[in-house]
Amino acid sequence: KIEILKQENDDCQINLIDTNEKRTVNINDCQPMNPPKFEMCTDMSLLSYLNEGGILHNLKTRYVANVIYTYSGLFCIAVNPYKRFPIYTDVVIAQYRGKKRTELPPHVFSIADNAYSDMLQNRENQSILITGESGAGKTENTKKVIQYFASIGAVPQKEGDAKKMSVEDQVVMCNPVLEAYGNAKTVRNDNSSRFGKFIRVHFGKDAKLASADIEYYLLEKARLTYQNPEERNFHIFYQIFKGLTQEYQKNTLLLDVDPNNYKFLSNGDVEVKSQDDIELWKENEEAMLILNFSPDEKESILKLMSACMLFGNITLKQNKRDEGCEIENPVFIEKTAALLQVPAADFQKCLLKPRVKVGTEMVTKSQNSEQVYFACKALCKAIFERVFKWLIGKCNAALDTKKPRQNFCGVLDIAGFEIFDFNTFEQLCINLTNERLQQFFNHHMFILEQEEYKKEGIVWKFIDFGLDLEESIDLMEKPMGILPMLDEECVFPKATDMTYKDKVLTQHNKKHPKFSVPSMKAIKGMDNPPHFNIHHYAGIVGYNVGDWLTKNSDPLNENCLDLFRKSAMPFMAGLFEDCVPAGPKDRKKTFQTMAMVHRKSLNSLMTMLHSTYPHFIRCLVPNNTKTPGMVEAELILHQLRCNGVLEGIRIVRQGFPNRIAYPEFKQRYQILAASEIPAGFIEAKEATTIIIKHFGLTDDEAKPGNTKMFFRSGILGRLEDARDERITAILTAFQAIARGWLARKIFKKLMEQKVGVVVLQRNIRQHFVLRNWPWWKLFTKVKPLLSVARQEDEIRAKEEEMKKALEEAEIVLKAKKELEEKFEKLSEDRMKIQSELEKERQAAIDAENLCFTLETKQKELEEENNELIDRIEEEEDNNFSVAENKRTVEAELIKVKEELAALAEGLKSAGGDLAGKESEIKDKLEELVRKDEDIKKHESKIKDLGNRLGETEQALTISSEKAGRLDKEKKKVEADLSETKNDLEKEKRAKAELDKNLRKKDGELKETQGQLDDMSRQKAESDDTVRRKEGEISGLQAAVEAEQNNVVKGQRQIKDLGQKNKDLEDELDNVNNLKSRLEKQKNEMEAQLAAYEDQIEEAGGANSASADLLRRREDEIAKIRKEKEAAELEAQEQGDSMKRKFNEVQNQLEDAEDMLRKHKAKSDKEKKAFMSEMADLNEQLDNLAKAKLTPTRTHTDLTDLLTKPTPVSPPWRPLSET
Repeated sequence: KIEILKQENDDCQINLIDTNEKRTVNINDCQPMNPPKFEMCTDMSLLSYLNEGGILHNLKTRYVANVIYTYSGLFCIAVNPYKRFPIYTDVVIAQYRGKKRTELPPHVFSIADNAYSDMLQNRENQSILITGESGAGKTENTKKVIQYFASIGAVPQKEGDAKKMSVEDQVVMCNPVLEAYGNAKTVRNDNSSRFGKFIRVHFGKDAKLASADIEYYLLEKARLTYQNPEERNFHIFYQIFKGLTQEYQKNTLLLDVDPNNYKFLSNGDVEVKSQDDIELWKENEEAMLILNFSPDEKESILKLMSACMLFGNITLKQNKRDEGCEIENPVFIEKTAALLQVPAADFQKCLLKPRVKVGTEMVTKSQNSEQVYFACKALCKAIFERVFKWLIGKCNAALDTKKPRQNFCGVLDIAGFEIFDFNTFEQLCINLTNERLQQFFNHHMFILEQEEYKKEGIVWKFIDFGLDLEESIDLMEKPMGILPMLDEECVFPKATDMTYKDKVLTQHNKKHPKFSVPSMKAIKGMDNPPHFNIHHYAGIVGYNVGDWLTKNSDPLNENCLDLFRKSAMPFMAGLFEDCVPAGPKDRKKTFQTMAMVHRKSLNSLMTMLHSTYPHFIRCLVPNNTKTPGMVEAELILHQLRCNGVLEGIRIVRQGFPNRIAYPEFKQRYQILAASEIPAGFIEAKEATTIIIKHFGLTDDEAKPGNTKMFFRSGILGRLEDARDERITAILTAFQAIARGWLARKIFKKLMEQKVGVVVLQRNIRQHFVLRNWPWWKLFTKVKPLLSVARQEDEIRAKEEEMKKALEEAEIVLKAKKELEEKFEKLSEDRMKIQSELEKERQAAIDAENLCFTLETKQKELEEENNELIDRIEEEEDNNFSVAENKRTVEAELIKVKEELAALAEGLKSAGGDLAGKESEIKDKLEELVRKDEDIKKHESKIKDLGNRLGETEQALTISSEKAGRLDKEKKKVEADLSETKNDLEKEKRAKAELDKNLRKKDGELKETQGQLDDMSRQKAESDDTVRRKEGEISGLQAAVEAEQNNVVKGQRQIKDLGQKNKDLEDELDNVNNLKSRLEKQKNEMEAQLAAYEDQIEEAGGANSASADLLRRREDEIAKIRKEKEAAELEAQEQGDSMKRKFNEVQNQLEDAEDMLRKHKAKSDKEKKAFMSEMADLNEQLDNLAKAKLTPTRTHTDLTDLLTKPTPVSPPWRPLSET
């Protein structure tokens, strides 16, 4: 993900969001990102922006989230997780059974189930094409598909077939055998299939598994003799060393115990951590046992595998005298010959000095060491390939059953497109296969697109995308193409790889658009530079033609093949039984190159695929380190190109890849033109047209179909951006309104808190003022003792109880009404049921009478039928006797005719002796006349018999017709009888149901009676409640009287307090009088003091006595002043205290008077309310009493009606008694 910061011309500055790194790139290298709606999209063909970045991002996000399956149009892309997921259990199989592709997340089981469902629905063969690089998970997905077919097509076994292995188990058990002999470790995969296979799973008419068969393609035989580093040979060779005992290896297979001692096994790795060879060997043995491998066959296969290993240890040394060579250590060739059960000397001679036909003579040709090594490798490959082919045939024989086949589901597991630094003949064959498969996919996709556009009425210029690959396929397959020219070169004895290269360059360089020659700059520094390039759909691939002629012709030592054919081992001889030495003419006819064989098998595969409906799975390798959750972008993009995913997306982008149904489009995007869409109901198609017109899309950008809208790539992204902007504006306005409302609410709350704080402060200040006041302490202690507080609580409790009583009374009334309605319905139902029961009884009696009449009629018809049968038998006997008589007469007639003929001959022989024999002739003639008369009599008799026979036959036909009519009537009567019996049974069931309903109604009646009892009980409880309320009311009246007494007491206290107030006023008057007297004394003393001062001034220096008198007077005056001030203070304090006491008493009196007035008013009000409630309760009690009488009367009527006998028709009798 990137963010464009600044753009200048074609350059722009970007910011990598993940790493926060800034770069400057070309604007054309940036691709638009899909809207958030398409994040982790399950089908990438629905992405708004179909570009490499969007596809890679979608795959990466899903893979990191442990989602390994993703759809891309017709493809299902599977990314290898490199760890086990619990998504292949029987529970998951059951979840995907019968589900559509869009109902559940992408899964290989969904592809398999769709293929199975299409096969059942369309009665058409299906195929699943699984391709990918090594390590991508092709084999694992193939096994999961086979597992799914075996699970849903399993035939339930009977009890007797418990020990018999089922077909589905045998199909699954083929995997261990094929993996042992066809899988090997590669750099990317520890269990890579080194061959392609097509597994057909056949199903019968019942959709159950019938049989299966396997075909294989492109077995990688070159791995037998050489492996790259970090790779190893086929698993079976290493399983032999781990699974078999050392004694068996040494004595039977003539092997050492260390695989490193064998050249063909030790070029790469010997140990693989992820492959437990011991456990795999056990699985292989178990599978062979299930597939019915005999012990001799298993031992023969192991000996041949051991011989293949020993072929690599044969060492040679060159002769100094000639070009030939000789065996350096004969031990290995002797062991090899012993394992192959051929003579060691002959085998050595065939290898070193084979006999070759030159002209008409056979000559011995010495082989050099290089030729012998090549022959050993070729023989090793030939043995292994024939063993593998035999294993495939054995598996097919085990999987074949005699069950009828209807259709099949095939699974093709084949290597994907390969582009390496060094590409040779094998890569050309694999790439040709994938080119043909991609052409098949393009053609299939073109057909589906065409059907979709036709169905929706979209006008579009159709393009057959399968023709895009035609040129590259013709370059490889057509005459004068790459492979035909290679076959032609293999015929010429002096041809080499370089002559072949020169012919190819001369024929195609600069003449074919899909052919080119690499530049010198491109191949500089390469060890094996390519000689020419082919432009495939996945990219340009350079091929090196080294050893192409040898690989294509695949020469074998014919002397050794003939020796193998004559082997003492029956298994070995059977493998090479077709290797009969042929003459020069036969050799030309039977000569087939590897390219011919591959093209033949490829053509048969494509023919078979074209006869099926295909499904596609593409497997991807996420990284080269086999790390779960890690994605290498370049590696995945390379595989997407090679697998044809990007090619499929290119095809989709040519048309209208994004399609949305009208209702969904209206629901999602009507916000873009909300003002233009009218209110109320409007069709989705019309609304979509309005939205498209408002958004300004052209006809080339969006096309309306019959049921959905079609868009060009990128248009949905623009719509999503506009929708996001619109929603953002709406949400912003909504957020502003919501935040303003919240702010006002918080402000209001703060203002209320401010007022509350002020009130709280005032109350706290008052509390601090009052907490030390004695009267307040007295009030807090006296208040709990007052009965006024308790009285309020009691009144509230009584009010609540009164409310509850009223609610209960309302509930009782409602229940009573419901029960009365229910009782009326029950009584009506009971009357209806009784009337229906009467009708059913009458119908049953009529049915019994009808049955009786039908039975009597049936007996009469049976008697007539028996009489007719007896007559028919008599007529048949008469007919038989007449026929016997006819046959006897005919026989006599024949004898007479024979005698006449004999007499005629006798006459002719007698010649002239006529006179002597006239008497005899007359006698004979008379006898003939008699015979003729007898014959005529017999003929007349025969005619009579024939007439009688005709009459009898006519009578017989009449009888048979009558018998047929009687049979028809009998069948009709039987049908009527059965129908009548069925009606009778229905009547019985109806009667039983009516009885059941009657019992049900009786139960409901009992339930109603119980409810009535409950109502009466509730009424009694209500009476108790009323009585209790009356007692409480009387108690409240007593409390009111007590309150009145308290009021009187309070008035008395008010009088006492008034008297005290008067006393306090008198004391206050006394204090005021005392104060006035003291003021007078003060004035008098001041006057005396002033007089004394005047006297002193007049004396003007009197004697000491006067001075002493003056001092005493001054002391008295000071004392009087002090006394005056103390008296004034005391009087002032008494006056203040008296005022406070007066004010307090006056406040208390006023509070007491207010409280008494309130209590009195409240008591009067409550008294009135209680009296009204008492009147209502009495009225309700009267109503309840009246209501109780009505159900009781209805109950008695019902009981009388039920106990009264109902007049019915004659009692019910069974049919047998009737």
